[in-house]
Amino acid sequence: MIIRLPEKLTEQAARSLRTRLESSLASKCLTIVLDFSSVREMNSAALETLLHCMNQVVQHDGTIRVSGMSPEAEMFLEFTRMDSIFAMFQEQPAALPSFAVAEFASAPARDQMQVTAA
Repeated sequence: MIIRLPEKLTEQAARSLRTRLESSLASKCLTIVLDFSSVREMNSAALETLLHCMNQVVQHDGTIRVSGMSPEAEMFLEFTRMDSIFAMFQEQPAALPSFAVAEFASAPARDQMQVTAA
């Protein structure tokens, strides 16, 4: 599953991400790629959610990867040392194992979070 994160990854978007990941894990989707290419703003709620999601995925023997880092997201993850925790890839194709994709969008345009499922 590929989740394209919104421009503003704040508390509301973080809650939506957490809900989506928990739903994915319940349906046995264990390979998750977080696409940060649109992210321009993050806060501590987003960081907490990323850590929670990583722990949940790992507990289910899954894989979580990060791709398409915007300069702002990359700087935030480096500053918080999260860049050493996640498997990070510049381009989305490098982060993907091979699986079929289907698009899903669940929020208004600016805070849109798109999900591509296997």
